[in-house]
Amino acid sequence: MSTPETTPERIGEFSRATTLRLAFGLIAFVVLANLILLALLTWRPVNRGTWLVREKWELLDRTEPVETLLLGDSSCNQGIRPDVLDAKLATRSLNLCTVGNALVLNDAWMLGEYIARHGAPRRVVIVHVTNAWSRELDYSSLHLLAKIPRGLGFWRELDPSLELSTSEIEDVISSRYLPLHSESTSVLTWLTSPREAMATRFTLERGGFMLVPDANPKRVAASKRGYLRELRAIKQPLSAINHRALLAIDGLARRHGFPVVILPSPYFTELWLEPDMQRHLATLRDKLHRTVGPGSPVRVVDGPPLTFPADQMENADHVVGDAARVYSEWIAEQLRAEN
Repeated sequence: MSTPETTPERIGEFSRATTLRLAFGLIAFVVLANLILLALLTWRPVNRGTWLVREKWELLDRTEPVETLLLGDSSCNQGIRPDVLDAKLATRSLNLCTVGNALVLNDAWMLGEYIARHGAPRRVVIVHVTNAWSRELDYSSLHLLAKIPRGLGFWRELDPSLELSTSEIEDVISSRYLPLHSESTSVLTWLTSPREAMATRFTLERGGFMLVPDANPKRVAASKRGYLRELRAIKQPLSAINHRALLAIDGLARRHGFPVVILPSPYFTELWLEPDMQRHLATLRDKLHRTVGPGSPVRVVDGPPLTFPADQMENADHVVGDAARVYSEWIAEQLRAEN
């Protein structure tokens, strides 16, 4: 029996023009997809951290002069209410706190820009969770710094300046312009849970405070365990980049003649009772004192932090609801004692 002849497979010829059309078509699709996603995530963001960095810098751009400037991370953003400080201290305050991974570097940059626009405030208050001071510049930090609404290369013009490597600059560009790559979690939320994405709303109260209304006791307990694991792994309580940023803040305070008060964030009571937590905060405070040196206008407030039960917190170092008023009143008392 003879073997039937196979029909030869015909493959169409790809001319150079066809190849170019396919390549340009693919590039156009990727560009269009990223533009659409940029517009979508700007209109209805689902990542609170990136939204906060952009929103607080835009708030800095349009703010009027204030007397008390609040800088720091998200424990301050949702913990310190300017209306409470204003009532207790007869001041006018502004909460420009963002998130911990933006580093103390972001505080120094914001303070420098504020002074350039309005002159020195009467006082500056800085609040960071203890483990934020040890964080280095990494992809997460670059991703957040990319959201600062300034032209590319701004990091070379601010104090302290950054000299980024080629790969780090690529990370910044990707984080700013390519959400299909850099905002994959947010994109996935929109694709798989559009109702959840549409329902997500972030807003700021007067003076830049962000109210988070709902406690999460289970998350508080889980974050306490993670917090302690992270503390035990920290070798240097103050990272190199945060060290530079703190010195820049100290320099601004010396030149312009205003005090800077560094205060502890609120903590879950059970976390604060852990010996490792108390040891780390003591070590950090000692490092901060030694960094700025005697006679500095930067003052690190000692003493125990204010603590809260789990049903008044979002995680182990973030208060919610009415607890923010209590924490703000405590901050006002500490500031009054510093005067």
